Amino acid sequence: MIIAKDRFDEDGTLTARLSFTNDTIRRFVITSTFERWTNFGHTRETAFHSYDSNNFLIRIIHKDGSGNTFGRTEIVNNDKGFPIELSEYDGSGGLFGIEKAKYLYDINKVVTSVQKDGRILSTDTINISFNNAHLYPSANEIYNDKGDVTNWVSKSLNGA
Repeated sequence: MIIAKDRFDEDGTLTARLSFTNDTIRRFVITSTFERWTNFGHTRETAFHSYDSNNFLIRIIHKDGSGNTFGRTEIVNNDKGFPIELSEYDGSGGLFGIEKAKYLYDINKVVTSVQKDGRILSTDTINISFNNAHLYPSANEIYNDKGDVTNWVSKSLNGA
């Protein structure tokens, strides 16, 4: 399991670090801490992860370096442990928005939609798993005989 990731600028100066505290027995993240060093100083944010009795992630609490909560994510999972709804809240408990997912297991796809105030703001379709993705190629993907993607077409957010 990953313990830390460091980022450096072009001069080799450490600019950011993402550190993890892991439960290595149950194999999940307990906390993740993101630190940044900039010209304006040092910042630190910690995310506290909570799991249900099936070890499915159900909540993430985000706190700043002073211990103040600035965000919360509530997660509803299906019986396989995949998230079907994520609700994002600010530090005061105000809802930012909801992301919903519908799984199409037979074609290895998940369709997601981001919603705010009942309006769908965006949708996307992605692979559930990239293991054996060649068994479920999209029309815009070409795989070689070893299962490696060799060609694909994607569109940017503006549709180009």
